[in-house]
Amino acid sequence: MLLWCILPLPPPVTHLSSMVPLPPAVLPNHDAVGRALLREENTCWVAHSHVVWVQAGTGATLYVGSSAAALDMAFLRRRKILRVVNCTGNIPNFYEGQSDLLYYRFNVSRYRSRLDEHTTDDFMDMLHFVTDGLRGATAVLVHCRAGRPRAGAVAHACVMWIGAKTMQEANEHLRRHRPQIELTHDFLPLMAYLESRLGQ
Repeated sequence: MLLWCILPLPPPVTHLSSMVPLPPAVLPNHDAVGRALLREENTCWVAHSHVVWVQAGTGATLYVGSSAAALDMAFLRRRKILRVVNCTGNIPNFYEGQSDLLYYRFNVSRYRSRLDEHTTDDFMDMLHFVTDGLRGATAVLVHCRAGRPRAGAVAHACVMWIGAKTMQEANEHLRRHRPQIELTHDFLPLMAYLESRLGQ
C-alpha cells in the first residue's frame, strides 16, 4: 500500500573526503531496520517507490523503492520496468527466470568497509547495467528492504554518474524526489570515495 505523508527532510550531507570507513563490528544492520519499518503500520518512512531520474531524450525513468515495489508485478509492468537492481544480499529476485525482467544483485552494504579499485570496478559494472537500461527508453528499479539507506546509496552513485553531479548535488536532488532516502553515516565514506572516482 502506498502511504502519503509530509516528511521532514534529513539534514544535508557534508562533503568529507577524508572520512574513513567504520569497522565492520559497528556498522548498522539496515536490513533489520527495514524489517522493523515494514512491520509498523502507517509509517511515513516506507513508501512503495518514487521516480528519481528521467533521462533526457528517451524519457526513461529510474525508480527507487522498497521490496514491495519489487514484488508488485502490476507496477513493474505498468511502469515498463525491465531492469531491477537488488541492493541486498538476502531479498529474493522475485521474478528471476519467470519473466523478461533482468536482475542485478548488488549487495551495497559489503562496500561500506572496503574502498579500493575493486569497489570502483564493481560499481561501474552496476552503473553500466543501469545506464544500458535507461538508453532503451524503459525503466529501472533500484530497491532494498525499505528503499532508504541501501537503495539510497546506490541511487546516489547512479545520479552522480548519470547526471555528472557531486555527492552533495546528488543528495539534494534525491531528497527532493524521495524524502525517505537517508544517506546514513556508514555510507558517507563510500559516497565520498565514489565521488572522487566517478569523475575520472
